[in-house]
Amino acid sequence: MTNLGGLPMIRAIAAIVLLTLLGACADNTASPPEEIARAAYQSGEPPYIEVLSMVSEKTGQSDHTGVVVNAPSQRVLYDPAGNFKHPSMPHKGDVFYGASDRMVDYYKRFHARFGFYVQSQKVYVSASEAEQFLREIESRPPTRNVFCGASTASVLRTAPSFSDYMSAWFLPETVRINVSRMPNVVTTDFYENDRGKNLVISSADTAAE
Repeated sequence: MTNLGGLPMIRAIAAIVLLTLLGACADNTASPPEEIARAAYQSGEPPYIEVLSMVSEKTGQSDHTGVVVNAPSQRVLYDPAGNFKHPSMPHKGDVFYGASDRMVDYYKRFHARFGFYVQSQKVYVSASEAEQFLREIESRPPTRNVFCGASTASVLRTAPSFSDYMSAWFLPETVRINVSRMPNVVTTDFYENDRGKNLVISSADTAAE
């Protein structure tokens, strides 16, 4: 059997194939650069990476996953292969800018509804790790539909705090399970009882804080 250089080489090849798949048939639209720059939001909180899982109460498993990264420079929302949009949050590919407290709360309310809740798994990291993670998600191509878990797992493996816990399995539920095993994770569940995703009528009630 041909030796491909061991597990690191196999992982490298798999990562290249994965990134190719993630960029295929994805949303490549982007807001104007000046809108993205203007929307930058600094929370003032310690740096963290927060994994958000949309969990079915029927199956007990996550059907979608996203990430909030709070870096010193700004806080952004990463929603791979998602259908979230809001006029107050310009975006480039899967990265949404202007992630104020109100908008992060809106994102959770957008997904939490009858039969589904949002589980937040927050891990505090160093300022340099948060900034590097922000640069990493900004460099990623838009994610192809149904590959949200694959994209999230792939990008989390680049963060030193998460790398030892991310397996090669790419399902959203596997991501949630793996993060739950981290010793310093802070977990919070968010519930709502409406029977549909929240719709954006105007941006007036979600203006920058």
